[in-house]
Amino acid sequence: MTGYEIYIFVLCLIVFVALTAFFATMITLYVKMQLKLIRGGLADEEIKRQSKDAKRNFALRLVEKIVSGLFLACAIVVFSLSLSVKINENKPVGHSVVKVVKSQSMAEKNENNKYLFDNKLDNQIQMFDLIKVAPLPKESELKLYDIVVYEANGQMVVHRIVDIKEPDATHSERRFVLRGDANAYSDKFPVLYSQMRGIYQGKRVPYIGSFVVFMNSPAGYLCIALLVCVVVAYPLIERKMKKETALRMAEIKYERQYEPERNDGEKYASLQREQKRRRKGQ
Repeated sequence: MTGYEIYIFVLCLIVFVALTAFFATMITLYVKMQLKLIRGGLADEEIKRQSKDAKRNFALRLVEKIVSGLFLACAIVVFSLSLSVKINENKPVGHSVVKVVKSQSMAEKNENNKYLFDNKLDNQIQMFDLIKVAPLPKESELKLYDIVVYEANGQMVVHRIVDIKEPDATHSERRFVLRGDANAYSDKFPVLYSQMRGIYQGKRVPYIGSFVVFMNSPAGYLCIALLVCVVVAYPLIERKMKKETALRMAEIKYERQYEPERNDGEKYASLQREQKRRRKGQ
């Protein structure tokens, strides 16, 4: 990581810790308040209503779990893609991989590039498209207008071959002139086969790359950490709330059963002590 990336990571980490501490405190206070309301009988009407609508509540909880599961699955898929892109970012492609297009240089047809119109080359690539990059064919099999991925100053560039210079007295290797479809001029230096990392064959998914780039950032890593915390904490909180609600519902039924005893102070006090013992036993 560069010094700037370390700075951004530390800054994001400080913000993440501060926000996590804040929201953890607020959630803890909320849960404690709800538990007090349940134990004190102030939420009895809501508990009774939920008990009557058990089937409806079950359906809502099922929908909630399905939506949460789908969201979590999407997050895992995007995070896995981001890891794959990060790992293979600067490596030669030994098998088909996905890469993110990070510039607009292939997004449209520049009117100066007549070959695009003459040859009906309509396979432009937008910024943040997720593209499938295949292993390079043999050098002799590369041809005009192929779109390749090559490395320049540590960055991956996705451009089109617009000219091929065969070996001659001035150079012993085949050289490829590349240009982005949206650019009016070719890249500054010709590219050697050894600089190329893969070839684009037309398969892409629009816009997904923006999420992948975010997940590869310090903020993305911290979001994943937050998501893990939520996935771990939420079931624990839900289980605790359900347990307290079930205990209070049992007490409500117990009180109904012995409603006549309310007129007898001593018997009613005895019933309350019994309820406390039952709660402690739970």
